[in-house]
Amino acid sequence: MGILFDWLRRRRRLLIAALLLVLGSLALWRVRGILLPFALAIVMAYLLSPLAKALTRRGVPRVLALALVYVVVVVAGAVAIGLLVPTVVLELTRMAEFLPGYLTWLQELALSYQEQYSEVQIPLTVRQAIDDAVQSIQNALLAHIGRAAQAILGVFGALFSFIVAPILSFYMLKDLEGLRAGLARFVPVKDREPVFRLLSEVDGVMVGFVRGQLIVAGIVGVLMAGALTFLGVKFAVVLGVIAGLTNIIPYFGPFLGSLPVLAVAAAGSTGDLLRVLIAIIIIQQIESQLLAPRIISKHVRLHPLAVVFALMVGLELYGVLGMLLAVPIAGIIRVVLDHWLAGRTAAAGDPGAADAVPATAQAEAG
Repeated sequence: MGILFDWLRRRRRLLIAALLLVLGSLALWRVRGILLPFALAIVMAYLLSPLAKALTRRGVPRVLALALVYVVVVVAGAVAIGLLVPTVVLELTRMAEFLPGYLTWLQELALSYQEQYSEVQIPLTVRQAIDDAVQSIQNALLAHIGRAAQAILGVFGALFSFIVAPILSFYMLKDLEGLRAGLARFVPVKDREPVFRLLSEVDGVMVGFVRGQLIVAGIVGVLMAGALTFLGVKFAVVLGVIAGLTNIIPYFGPFLGSLPVLAVAAAGSTGDLLRVLIAIIIIQQIESQLLAPRIISKHVRLHPLAVVFALMVGLELYGVLGMLLAVPIAGIIRVVLDHWLAGRTAAAGDPGAADAVPATAQAEAG
């Protein structure tokens, strides 16, 4: 028993931190319904912070710098909406007219395959197994379509969050130094340097992921819309927007965004489908080989297997939202583990080890 108490005494700080983490996670889960505006505000703060810092370095007062940044963003957003929304609305209207005929074509195609399938001599047990598998796939597709429709409706239900988020992000950026000073009061003086170094790296992971993911998604959406327009595919802008938004989900996003593009292209000729497929492959190669490694991976520094595992865990626990948050959370866990292992190595007799991992991370992030 004495050995156990001694172990607990030596590990009390780690145990307290773990307990606080668990309690904090439970508290956030209990109030998850009100977290969306704060999450959006954090994303906006990460996106707008570099512009505000650039102005303050040139002598502009922080509040005035933030006001200028918000004016620029609002004007740019209004121009983008004015240019993009009419095209999107027009394409959605045409898509609504296109869907009934497309669904009829799919039904006729399915009946044709069903007639051919019924003429093939297959043992009854095998046929039953195939029918059950097809029915399972149909049920899964219907379930996913239902979730997608709920997600789209949820966007309209979250309009309040989109309105409140810019206000919250403004106060986050305005009072950033005050927030840091307030946090410092809860950290013992001797621990402030390692704690704030850890928080700096966590911030680097979040900044790199959020900005990088949005930049890559925007580039992919523009490339997809441009390629589909060049190839004469219907609804190029809407499909480009869908491809860009789904690309925010690592690994699985490009595949999900390609499905509606291929579905629309399939309504044309086989040549159209092949050309669109080639365009998708080229865009995905540009994204995976050029854009993502340069813009995202160097900040998060996770092995692909770790990324896939994190995505599957996020999907299982929280669905699409879990997939969106899985990679940055995994990156933060990696940073915390790096610091913990470096601290243990330093305690074992290598005083320089505590700085080795942070220095490496900073070098890679730069």
